[in-house]
Amino acid sequence: MKISVKQVVLALTSAAIVTGGMMFAYWAGTGQADNRPAAELNSPTIQRLLHADSAASGKSMSLASARVNADYEGLFLLDHKTGNLFCVIISPRSGLEVATFQANVFVGLNLNNVANADLVMTTGFIALGEGGRAGNAKPATCLCYVAEGNSGKAVAYGFQYVQQAVEQSVPQGGQMQIVWQGAVRGTGFGVAPAVNPNPPAVPAPGGNAAAGN
Repeated sequence: MKISVKQVVLALTSAAIVTGGMMFAYWAGTGQADNRPAAELNSPTIQRLLHADSAASGKSMSLASARVNADYEGLFLLDHKTGNLFCVIISPRSGLEVATFQANVFVGLNLNNVANADLVMTTGFIALGEGGRAGNAKPATCLCYVAEGNSGKAVAYGFQYVQQAVEQSVPQGGQMQIVWQGAVRGTGFGVAPAVNPNPPAVPAPGGNAAAGN
């Protein structure tokens, strides 16, 4: 039986359509729908995966978000012209601004020339201990990192807040505290080098330590 080229093309086309239909059915049934129980999808583990900090920077301003605790986040805003850094917290109940913390990064970075400061900013998670807790205030679970490109200096800010005040929409504010300072040039970040418990022998002048001369 002789098969024409037209019949071969028709057969291949039909097979492609059937295969595509099967793939679409699989995608629609598995890729689109998540059949896990609602309790599992709403578990703390799944919900934590959905919380991602973000940052954006322009010529004159930078902003970033970070988790203050498990329920709400703070918005960090940095003015490149004045060096003023603010963290604003919005009440999860009222939607109103209930806390503002501030600092000046030009002071924190100890900059002598701020006319053409090259600033960048980002945030990160940290679980600070309760040792430095002041009264009802506790450390936020985030740090704000700011660096200046011309000097190579960097600084990290944290702050303490009263969670009950945020939840009850009671205004609060204060200064951010410097948690860390460093520089990528000159003396580096200031971390002491590790001490080698077994340092190599130093040869005596004009001799060889291995040979004992």
